Amino acid sequence: RSTTRANIRTYLYALAACFGEIAIGYDVGAFSFAILFFESDPSVGLTTAQITILVGMLNIVGALGSVISGPIVDAFGRKSALIGGNLTAAVGAALLSLSVDFPSFFLARFVMGLGSGIAFMAPELYCAEISPPSVRGFTATFGELMINFGILLGYLAGLVFPSSWRGVIAGGAALPVVAVALQARIPESPRWLVQAGRRESAASTLAATGDFSAEEVDAQLAEVEREVEEERRHARSAASELSRPRPSLLRAMAAGWGAAFLQQATGSEGLLYFIPSLLRLGGRTDTADAYAVAAAAGAVKVVFILVPFLLMDRVGRRPLLLLSSAGLSCMLLLLAAAFAAPELPFLLAVGGLFGFFVFFSLGWGPLAGILLSEVFPLRVRGVAVGIGWALNRVASGVASGTFLPLATALGASGAFTLYFAIAVSAVVYVWFLVPETKGRGPSPSSAPPPLCLRSVRDRALPAKLGCRPSSFLEESETDAPMTNRSFLVGWGGPFTEGDF
Repeated sequence: RSTTRANIRTYLYALAACFGEIAIGYDVGAFSFAILFFESDPSVGLTTAQITILVGMLNIVGALGSVISGPIVDAFGRKSALIGGNLTAAVGAALLSLSVDFPSFFLARFVMGLGSGIAFMAPELYCAEISPPSVRGFTATFGELMINFGILLGYLAGLVFPSSWRGVIAGGAALPVVAVALQARIPESPRWLVQAGRRESAASTLAATGDFSAEEVDAQLAEVEREVEEERRHARSAASELSRPRPSLLRAMAAGWGAAFLQQATGSEGLLYFIPSLLRLGGRTDTADAYAVAAAAGAVKVVFILVPFLLMDRVGRRPLLLLSSAGLSCMLLLLAAAFAAPELPFLLAVGGLFGFFVFFSLGWGPLAGILLSEVFPLRVRGVAVGIGWALNRVASGVASGTFLPLATALGASGAFTLYFAIAVSAVVYVWFLVPETKGRGPSPSSAPPPLCLRSVRDRALPAKLGCRPSSFLEESETDAPMTNRSFLVGWGGPFTEGDF
């Protein structure tokens, strides 16, 4: 019974921390609805170029919010950062619902972006630090679930209130306020309490989130203190090491930062914002039906986002990312064909859209962030993950901000062909550069299984050479120079080009 109470408390804390991310997703659906009014209502006074700027800038400013969130969460705590980020996002959403011209829209989106950037980073950190190792992987998925639920909620709000875009946008201001009310009741994370010298409070929080004896709590606190001290020792050297990485760290950077970039480079967020506009641009349907298709796509995302969370610890990250990349390639090719030939059935385009979000949810949607948090060694993880998320937000802003101009300039079919090429490159990227990180948690105390080296020609080569297969992420004993070929096939051990 005590185990159940403790675990339920952990889940409730994590859900409360992530609740504000519903507002991030809600903005996608709600602003997609508002765009339909902006395009048809001259009194709003927004051009197509200004609309695309407003769409893209939220995530670009969010990248700035993600960067400044690092010092904030360390100085004031994870809980304070959560509350501050959500209050800022609420103010931005309220300003957006009252905006009357481009400068006022710009200011509102800027404020929303700052708040969303902070509210996007802090929950992931809090969930990892508040959860016992046995449920840490599960609670790490709450943020992605909340974002997808928020997208669906935003679309549904547009369907329920089809005549008031200001009312739909204003609903996005209420969600962060609810999040603040919930987050005011959660404890601070044990790791930050240790950093702040509040060991007794950290012990109380640990005892409340797992069925631990006093000895186990002391052991966990000692481990946290060791990790905090190690992070402090490496804090100054992390930036220097990332600027002059050794081969093993360079491979981790390619895997983690590449995943953060490619998650958005296939145009998923731009498609979410502009599904109704895109369908109308292609002459495939009217406004009401186009928005209904968008809402249905949001429902598809919510349903299928659950699948990888059930499978990723059984089949691994790499197979799901490969499946996702291949599926996205097929769906984007189908969409290019459907929009190139308007005489083809409308359901073909709808099926392509739904299939796109199914395959995105099966892999790239949830797993890019998980891979980013698992692939870096502890000594540089904080800085490297922050850079990765900033890159992700910038890529999202650029992709969503250029989606409609590309569809207008190249035609919808041409835009989907471009994204098809990016999705195909993602298949190649995952095959050659992404290691399997299943079992590698956010704490170095959980020893990961060895990540087997991959040779394109001969998978048994290490045994033939009498060498030890080294982890993708481990520093090799000799730290041999990395050749282009050894980089591409993911070798991490003391091998040189001659070994091939």
